Amino acid sequence: MLHVIDEICPENKCLFEQVSLSRQTITRRIEDLGLNLFEQVQDRVKHFQYYSIALDESTDMVDTAQLLIFLRGVNANFEITEELGALESLSGTTTGEDIFKALLNTSKNLGLDFENLVSITTDGAKSMIGSKSGLIGRINSKMSELNLSPPIGIHCIVHQQALCGKLLDLENVMSIVVKIINFIRSHGLNHHQFQNFLSKIESEYKDVLYHSYVRWLSRGQILKRFFFLRHEIEIFLIEKNKQYTQSNDGEWLWDLAILTDITHHLNLLNLKLQGKEKLVSTLFGSVKAFQNKLSLFLNQIEELNFSHFECCATLKTEDCGIFPKQRCIKIINPLIHEFENRFKDIRTKEPIINLFENPFNINPEIVEASLQLEIIELQSNNSLRTTFNNLTSSQNLVQFYSNLSEEDFPNVRKFAAKMSFNIYLCIGAMDGKHILIKAPPKSGSEFYNYKHQYSIILLALIDHNYCFTYIDVGANGKASDGGVFQESSFFEALENNTLNTPDDVVFVADDAFPLKTYLMKPYNRINLTREQAIFNYRLSRARRISENAFGILVSKFRIFERPIPLIPHKVNKIVFACCAIHNWLRKTSQAYLPPGLIDHEDYNYEITNGSWRQNQSCIVNFQPTNHRNAKKIIDDYCAYFNGEGAIPWQWKLIK
Repeated sequence: MLHVIDEICPENKCLFEQVSLSRQTITRRIEDLGLNLFEQVQDRVKHFQYYSIALDESTDMVDTAQLLIFLRGVNANFEITEELGALESLSGTTTGEDIFKALLNTSKNLGLDFENLVSITTDGAKSMIGSKSGLIGRINSKMSELNLSPPIGIHCIVHQQALCGKLLDLENVMSIVVKIINFIRSHGLNHHQFQNFLSKIESEYKDVLYHSYVRWLSRGQILKRFFFLRHEIEIFLIEKNKQYTQSNDGEWLWDLAILTDITHHLNLLNLKLQGKEKLVSTLFGSVKAFQNKLSLFLNQIEELNFSHFECCATLKTEDCGIFPKQRCIKIINPLIHEFENRFKDIRTKEPIINLFENPFNINPEIVEASLQLEIIELQSNNSLRTTFNNLTSSQNLVQFYSNLSEEDFPNVRKFAAKMSFNIYLCIGAMDGKHILIKAPPKSGSEFYNYKHQYSIILLALIDHNYCFTYIDVGANGKASDGGVFQESSFFEALENNTLNTPDDVVFVADDAFPLKTYLMKPYNRINLTREQAIFNYRLSRARRISENAFGILVSKFRIFERPIPLIPHKVNKIVFACCAIHNWLRKTSQAYLPPGLIDHEDYNYEITNGSWRQNQSCIVNFQPTNHRNAKKIIDDYCAYFNGEGAIPWQWKLIK
């Protein structure tokens, strides 16, 4: 090093000569550097508005499991930070509990707040994604305890792409290629002679490459090098008296060419997915583009068009027999299906990805209400549109959002910050309940309901936040449920179209309500088709909102635990007051909805019942009815839920 100093800065040589190079000094200085870097990360974390984490667990050379925890955070100015948060050694077991404890330790040391966590990316291992004992399940439980929404769980896109690539199983090609390469490179004399041979003939390539199953890009690189050196390799092996019969086997050579071309395209995709500060919109766009490329390849192979298959085009000019078209198709087709299956989860987020990628090319009516007015303002601003059209990279897109006025576009900025990483047109769940009361004096059977109890009827519309947006209370329990709905002011407004709601919106309800073009109810449960079962599942999933709203009401207002011993008009006032207080508390107090009170879905979308279901209640369901009007509407929704509106997990939840 001192010789280098002599050349670069000889005037400072004496300073370098005073530097101690003892083991203790070097160790101490490395520790000081590490501490300084850790403090820098801590300081940046304090300014995170939102953040996501990525985890990967692997085993080192001495068989100790090492957990890498990466952070990606964004502050209020849209400055993105990507750092290695920690490297945690997992001695002993590597269960979901061990990984969770390591993550909690890192979060505590760095000062990370779970409230700002928006997504978790894992390698897809069971210990990571397990819904109960896995890392994702434990994080969701922790978020539930803190009364926070669970973060989005994502299987690493790059990892999934690599798994798709492993579907290409042409072992008959790889085994021969690896065997020949090992013969050349594992013997020093052979390797030296082969390099000299390539140099003498002035070959474009100077050597063959080793293959590693761990390195994802390795297969494509060594195959391409092997293919274009195949003639030189054949000559060299003949000189070494080494058998290489595949050089004259047309079928094997075509397999080599096909595998080389496809892995080349997979490598190009992999490289596009890697790199710092990649946005989810960019990654998703690359995956979608590759899926479209596969479809193009399939059509071109049918026509023996090798425009994008360089090795196949080269082999076509040689005497290697007929191109095995069907074999190539059988290789590409499973790859297409594998990409479709593996990226279903991320595809469900396509609408919000499209909104983030281009807010000027979206219909404001289809975005969430909190964004609609700001999107209209944004699209009407010609200056901002011009700025957006001149963007040249994904990082400029982030800069565009960061430059938006906090005063004019607060919700758009918040949405964009989260993007650094389910019944549509449904605006509420309609439900009705019988509120049990003591028999009013001299009322006879007027309040006597189908359950042989006395009650008044509460009709309610509940929104996504468990709030009552409309209630009608006071009808006597003897009245038919359909009649109560049809006598309500809400029904009149719906029929006369005076609610000023967008076209095609619907409400969801159970069997007790009549089927209308604006009111969806489930199919009859007898002889259901699979598609109808999917519709019923999606409907019940949306209706769970109303069930839980009433559950919260009963658990918080104990007056509903037994028949109310008051005259009906006073009971009406109590119900109105309870619903109003419920709405106010729901909007102003996080403590009002403690963890575990309501139903929730785990990582596998299995339902865990809320504790309210264990409480005694004097709120009784409506009686089912059998109306069958407006059936075409639910048939249309049924088709939608089984087509473009499908969600990835619905199929496995239907027996």
